[in-house]
Amino acid sequence: MDKMKGEITTISDMFFYDDTLQSMAVNNIVYKDTKKEMEYLKNLDHKIRKTLAHYSFDYEMQLLTTNGLRYSTDAKKLKDLELYTNELWYYKAVNSPDPLYWLSSLRTRYSTREDPNYFSLLRFFRTESSEIAGMIMINIPERFLYDTYQNLTSDNGNVYVVDTEGQIISHTTESMIGHYFYKMPVFYELFGDSNSATIQKSGVPYLFSKYSTDDSSWIVVEEIPMSSILHPLYRIERSIILIALLVCVISILAAAWVSYAISRPLTEVYTAMDEAQGGNFNVVFPRKGFAETQWIADACENFVVRIVSLLNDIKKKEHTKRVTELHFLQMQINPHFMHNTLFSIKCMVDMGRSEEACRMIDALNSMLKNILNCKQQLVSVQEEVDTLKQYTYILQQRYTNSFTFKFLIDDECKDQLILRFILQPIIENAVFHGFSNNRKDGVIVIRIKSKGQYLLLKVTDNGKGMPKEQVDSLTTPDTKDHRHIGLKNIASRLELHYQSDYKFEISSREGKGTTISITLPKYTI
Repeated sequence: MDKMKGEITTISDMFFYDDTLQSMAVNNIVYKDTKKEMEYLKNLDHKIRKTLAHYSFDYEMQLLTTNGLRYSTDAKKLKDLELYTNELWYYKAVNSPDPLYWLSSLRTRYSTREDPNYFSLLRFFRTESSEIAGMIMINIPERFLYDTYQNLTSDNGNVYVVDTEGQIISHTTESMIGHYFYKMPVFYELFGDSNSATIQKSGVPYLFSKYSTDDSSWIVVEEIPMSSILHPLYRIERSIILIALLVCVISILAAAWVSYAISRPLTEVYTAMDEAQGGNFNVVFPRKGFAETQWIADACENFVVRIVSLLNDIKKKEHTKRVTELHFLQMQINPHFMHNTLFSIKCMVDMGRSEEACRMIDALNSMLKNILNCKQQLVSVQEEVDTLKQYTYILQQRYTNSFTFKFLIDDECKDQLILRFILQPIIENAVFHGFSNNRKDGVIVIRIKSKGQYLLLKVTDNGKGMPKEQVDSLTTPDTKDHRHIGLKNIASRLELHYQSDYKFEISSREGKGTTISITLPKYTI
């Protein structure tokens, strides 16, 4: 019913909010010859009916304005429009705070018994000063509402609809429509907090039920004789007694067989499971007995297969870990880096730049000391940054200060532990790949900051960047692209050490630069 009321409201909206109709209703013109206006209203009605052709009900539209407009889709009722203003329901609608006024039964003192019943939606046109300029009504035949629930009515039962004032909106017996059948306080008191109650009608008990929604002002009421409900239960009761006796007899005869048929296959499954627990993962689980026993055997076998698979995964991960650790040891001292650094020192000595050569030797010595003396994978952020500063100093000297390195480290992060040499390959990658075009204004920013329970490590450069395909190859496992092997080894080390509790992200744009971000859980010294 809520859906139907929504559809009626939609029809009303299409008339009420039509700009031309609004103008016709509220202007100060006194209409005498309304042929032009009637033609427009007919065309508007035709257009709306065509638009709403999918609706399963017909409607009647009536219009009455203070400036002389009178219109009804049923021309025979045009003379009754003036009489509406004398009805009590019209007075209630005018004084209602709700702009949509639902009229449960459209009857006037001039209606005959043969006239059909309607329920209606009434709304008023108002001027800018809020004075009533007219009204529009959408009328729906009550029989349409009755057709929506008549199939729910049993032979002895009855279903009908009332509004919140107790007036019957729709009923099997049409003469009952429009009567104020209930005193609603007594009606609600009868039900209390429930939606059903038992009542007596002429000494016969009935199940009295109601249904309504929060959005609806209508209540569906149903009356069903208790005998109609209980009679099938009596037959079911007798049938249950007979079936119970029969089941008891069959159960006694079948108990021994069922017990044997169930227990023996389960015992065999248990024996096989016990053997698997002893380490024999090649055991075969028997499929005998009932389907449930076979399901148990399947579950046990799948469990054993899963255990074997997990053991193989553990072995594979351990192997990968060992290989990655080997790569880590191999990456600690890059022969090309050592050769190029020593060659740069020699050139400085040959050129008489002894102070710069000594500073380079001190930086290399400090860096080698950190590499060779520390056997732990985790170091503090401060230690890692100190090593990186030595490394970046050497790079600046080798490339005649072509790059500027900026270290932005939050003080609260300096005592946190991270994997050693986790940032060095990223800086190396930025120098050798990001600035391979000999750019002279290179800037590499190393940023470490706190992010809740995590640390954010970020290296940003303004180098030449990478295309999207290359970034995808760096973040795709098992890719055959062997460039940037240092970045891929970082991803492997992060996965082995932090499992899934980390993020490794690469963002790059060609000609704009690259940003590599690593998010790690906080470890404190």
